[in-house]
Amino acid sequence: MKTKLLFAAAGFHAILSMGQGPQPCRPENFESFRFSYSTEQLAKNSSAGIMKKAAEARSQMEEVIKKGPYKPDGNYNKLDRHHLPEWFKDAKFGVFLDWGIWSVPGYGRQGYHGNYYPDTYLGYMYNNDGTKMDYHKKYWGEDFERDDFIPLFTASRFNAEEFAQWCVKWGVKYVVPFCKHGDGFCIWNNSYTFRDAVDMPPHRDLLGEMYNAFRRYGIKCGFYYTVYEFEYPLLAKGNLYVGNVTAQNAPDPSRQEMTPFDPRKHNRRMSGKIPVENYLTDYFVPSLKEVIDVYDPDILWFDNEWYNTGEKNKTIFVTSYFYNKAEGRKEVAVNDRFGTDSRELHGDFYTSEYHVIIENRDHYWEENRPMGYSYGYNWEDNDSSMLSAERLIEMLVRVVARNGNLLLMVCPDGEGRIPAEQLARMNEMGNWLKVNGEAIYNTRPAPKACDESNIGDHIWYTQSKDGKYTYVHFFEWPSKGFLIFKNARPKWEKKTYLLGCDTPLVWWATEGKEPYMYVELPHGMTEKTAPCKYAWVIKYENW
Repeated sequence: MKTKLLFAAAGFHAILSMGQGPQPCRPENFESFRFSYSTEQLAKNSSAGIMKKAAEARSQMEEVIKKGPYKPDGNYNKLDRHHLPEWFKDAKFGVFLDWGIWSVPGYGRQGYHGNYYPDTYLGYMYNNDGTKMDYHKKYWGEDFERDDFIPLFTASRFNAEEFAQWCVKWGVKYVVPFCKHGDGFCIWNNSYTFRDAVDMPPHRDLLGEMYNAFRRYGIKCGFYYTVYEFEYPLLAKGNLYVGNVTAQNAPDPSRQEMTPFDPRKHNRRMSGKIPVENYLTDYFVPSLKEVIDVYDPDILWFDNEWYNTGEKNKTIFVTSYFYNKAEGRKEVAVNDRFGTDSRELHGDFYTSEYHVIIENRDHYWEENRPMGYSYGYNWEDNDSSMLSAERLIEMLVRVVARNGNLLLMVCPDGEGRIPAEQLARMNEMGNWLKVNGEAIYNTRPAPKACDESNIGDHIWYTQSKDGKYTYVHFFEWPSKGFLIFKNARPKWEKKTYLLGCDTPLVWWATEGKEPYMYVELPHGMTEKTAPCKYAWVIKYENW
């Protein structure tokens, strides 16, 4: 059985942003990565002990669930009783830290290609007939396998304390790191596998470092987990197989689609994975129990769940344990990606990618997306392939006004450096929130989310969650020096302000079924002399 290793990261100096480097390619001194134990050795020496440990973990989980209010019933009746925490509704802005072994090659097609993101490179470097994609052949070589990227994932420039400080500067309230993607590499000390960042390079508990730093600054901690993997070693009647997960060949969790184990091929694609009889019950479930018990995340963020229902995926079993462990102690949240039966139907918040849900939603939701079109570090990204800070701020306003949060991606390279273009945009968003954060954090959608302004643009509304104040967000500076808002009902005796400006504004309003409010901006103030560069906010007190 695997022995759990203890590791204390040594102090080091990290620089988060050095800008983009040259195209990543095969090092001149390349040597194949070979883990200490082959898959066959792990099957012989570790599998029985790990499966016994997993069974004990499941039994412990069942006991906790039996005593708690949340149950893994297939119709979600018990789980749907859980309420989204108030802190999540108040947070509004989080960082999705898309970072892992795939950050070393850092490549994906430019543009929106949902099945070919940089963070799926380690799967798509092999196509259906077993050959590597042309890009990988050209820049890394025919003999460069998936696991040869592991020692190149050095994280040498990543310092969790500094990253947490950046998040504070950016106005971020929660962070969801990618903790395991389809390649199966875990960034925490996972005692159910050797394929983790402690037993393998960079030999650091990256998740533990991050959580410790985030909590010192009051930042909530998320846990992203891809439910299925590109392949996993499985045991059946004493024989060793490989369970394959592809969109074309969805597995039955009771018996995954299996192919014969080929040591020459698979030992360099899934190093450190301990073979088990059932991937979900012997590996996924106990691994998540350990994370919940040891790291105590605030958010579980499931992904790649679309092969089976939440019941078959065991995600609702894990969630029941998560909820019951937190009950009466802390407020936690889980997204809607339990399985094929759950998207925008169940979960504490719904998830959206690359689009803003148009109508106001009664159920809270979260938009997750990169600054451009690359999920994961892409060495080809530049200013022209990414949204500007102004566009990102407008997106944040629109999402918040429509009852959601924005989970925006930050994608370091394999050393942990944040590209200069991403850092600049996050800094601008942080500067904007220093002036206008009152109109974002702790707010709720106003009765009318947006309307057409007198300057031909949309004006967006948020309000304080007690309903006392309305915040009016406008994205274009009016040439005539005043703005007109529809359906505004300000208190006559109260003052109105432009956030960031201490001088009250001159305003007047009409009465009637659809009242209008006219607001004069400070005399002589222009876009260049305004409190922020764009997306300005006017605050007034409601009747």
